[in-house]
Amino acid sequence: MTKITDLFNKIDPSELETMGKILPCSDEKRLSPEEEERIFQNVCQKLQLSPEKKRKHFPRKRMGIFLAAATFLLSITVGAAEYFHLNPEFLQYFQAVSENERQTLKDMAALPSGPDNASPAASGHGVSICADQTISDGQYLYFCLKLSLPEEAGLKSQGAVADGGYLGFDEISYSISEENGPEIKNGRCGLSIQPDPDEKDQYFAIGEIPIAEKDFNGQELSLTFTDLGYLEPSNTEWISLISGQWTLEWVLQYKDSSVKYTIGKELRLETGTVFIQSVSVSPLSLSLTGISDTLESVTNDDQILFSIDGILLSDGSCRDPFRYQYAGPENGKLVAGGEFKTIFSVEDIIGIRIHETDFYFNP
Repeated sequence: MTKITDLFNKIDPSELETMGKILPCSDEKRLSPEEEERIFQNVCQKLQLSPEKKRKHFPRKRMGIFLAAATFLLSITVGAAEYFHLNPEFLQYFQAVSENERQTLKDMAALPSGPDNASPAASGHGVSICADQTISDGQYLYFCLKLSLPEEAGLKSQGAVADGGYLGFDEISYSISEENGPEIKNGRCGLSIQPDPDEKDQYFAIGEIPIAEKDFNGQELSLTFTDLGYLEPSNTEWISLISGQWTLEWVLQYKDSSVKYTIGKELRLETGTVFIQSVSVSPLSLSLTGISDTLESVTNDDQILFSIDGILLSDGSCRDPFRYQYAGPENGKLVAGGEFKTIFSVEDIIGIRIHETDFYFNP
């Protein structure tokens, strides 16, 4: 068998000199400078090449071997990056702009896997739904769906969507069960279906499920979608387009990126006293648990009597980070929190402000 080094010995130096003139063999967009540098550093590490040595001049034949090895490793690295590439829908939803924000999301991302390691999918009545990717911070499980719908579904709903309605399903229910065992959690969630700007009759949707109460890793998630239709905003009437049910199932695998801090302090409000027990923060959300002797007054449905002013950051500022907030009773306790509008570093969040009172975290 011919050794690869023997093949490189046959390379004419002039061939190497013209390598810089070779046009790219792909029409893919160029990687960002940060991504190029990260990949090149990985190549250097794989070759056990220090940053100083990478500038050293090599004989041309040895350089050919180096380039081939570097190209091989680069193709592996880029291939892996593509395989775990975050879809643009998640990047837009979480407003991930910087390289650090994108990396934070990538660390929390997973590819849902159904039977035979295939992407969970369901189809029928001209509708196809596939679970494309998930992101979890230990507080919520976010899932991105890719959908293929009949052309008439988009045409019939576009007027209502333009006026403030939405295309979606009449009901979306979920259940989490022990694998081949009893159900341990269930509920409903909502989502709005958005058209793919690049492909006709293709759509996407992002939904979320709260999972903060326990570790559901290894448990089976079942999502059932019932009756495709749209909301007519003028009279808030639901219009059904396609009757049917579609179910996706996969085993949950995710990382808990949240950090839990014990507070153990009281907060006096006009409606009573709340004892703040703990706060959990992640790059995407915050949750709080407390107890109160006047819980019903604090969580009055007719008026928001408990809300979080913002998070305290290491630079001395206080910011309102929330896309939305919630507060209510659960199992005799007060639970409150919300989802962030942008991505934060957990290390930068040093406390929380509630009704103009600051509570700092103790590591």
